[in-house]
Amino acid sequence: MIVVSVERGTALLNVVFLNIRNSPCFAFICSYMKQLLPLLLYAGPAFCQPPSGRIVFTSSNLDGSNAQLIVVNSDGRGRRQLTEFTGPSDLPDNNNTSIVFRHVLHDRQWCDIKIMHLSGTDTAKCLIHDKVVCYPKWQPNGGQIAYEYYRDTVGDIWIMDSLGKYNRSLIKNARHPCWTADGKKILFTRSFEVYLFDLKTQVERQLTFVTSKGIRVKMPVISPDEQTIAFMGFDSSGMAALYTYALNGDGIVRRFDNCDKANWTNDPRYLVASCQSGVNRPWQIDLIDITTGEKRIVIDEAKNDYDPCWISISR
Repeated sequence: MIVVSVERGTALLNVVFLNIRNSPCFAFICSYMKQLLPLLLYAGPAFCQPPSGRIVFTSSNLDGSNAQLIVVNSDGRGRRQLTEFTGPSDLPDNNNTSIVFRHVLHDRQWCDIKIMHLSGTDTAKCLIHDKVVCYPKWQPNGGQIAYEYYRDTVGDIWIMDSLGKYNRSLIKNARHPCWTADGKKILFTRSFEVYLFDLKTQVERQLTFVTSKGIRVKMPVISPDEQTIAFMGFDSSGMAALYTYALNGDGIVRRFDNCDKANWTNDPRYLVASCQSGVNRPWQIDLIDITTGEKRIVIDEAKNDYDPCWISISR
C-alpha cells in the first residue's frame, strides 16, 4: 500500500487541476456543461421542451374577492392582467385572438357572457345578460359559442354566434359544453357522465361509464387528437380529483387529487390545470404530462389561480 501525506496529496491534486484547466478540452467541457446544466435542473425530462403557448386564467384574492382574468406565457413569465371589473370575471375560453368569459354582477344575481381581444386594449362586449348563463366555449376555427343555460336545477346547452345573435337551444338536459378540436362535435355532461353530440347528424352518444364506479363527472375536455377525455371527478367520499379517460378502451386513470378544472394544450400529452399543493393551500396553475404523470408549476403566488385555458399561438 502506498501512503501519501496530506500536504503532498494536496500539491499533487493542484498540479493535476492546473494541467486540466490549461488543456484545450477544458473550455469545451465548460461550454457543454453550461448548456446541459439548465436541462438537468429543469422540472424533469418531461418538460425539457414544454409546449409553447400562453395561458389565460382567473386570479382572485385568497378570500375569493376581486377575481380578474390574467394572461401569462407557458413558462410563467409575462404575467398581465386583462380585466378590471367590479364583480368577478371567470370561466375564460379563447379562439387564439379573443376571449369569451363570464362576468358576474350584482351579488351574483346576474351574469354576462362577454368577449374581448386578448390584447386587453379594447372594451369588453356583452353578448348575453341573464341570471343563469355560464361555461361559454368558443368553437375552434369557427364563429359559434356554446354555453350552458341553467334554470331550476336543469341545464341546457345553447349556441350563438360571436356577435351574440341567433341564440338557440341545442341540447336538452345537458351541462359543461366543450368543443372537439375540429369544431364539429360538442362534449357535455348528463347525470354525471360524458356524452358527445354531432352537430351535423344531431346524434348524441355516451362516452363514459363511470358512475357505476362511484365517480361523478364535471367539466370534461377532450384532447386535440380526440383520444382522451380529462375531467374533474368526485368519488363516493366527495373528494375531487383530476381524471383522464382513454377512449381506446384503456379506461379511467385518477391523476391528481386536489385538482380542479383542466384544459388541454395544443399537444395531447399535456394538460394545464388548477391544482393545490396541499389541503387548504391556494390554487395554482400547473402543466401536467399525462404520459409520465409529472407536474410543473406555472403560476404559484399568494392568490387563488384557477380556470386555465390554453392559447396555442403566442400573441
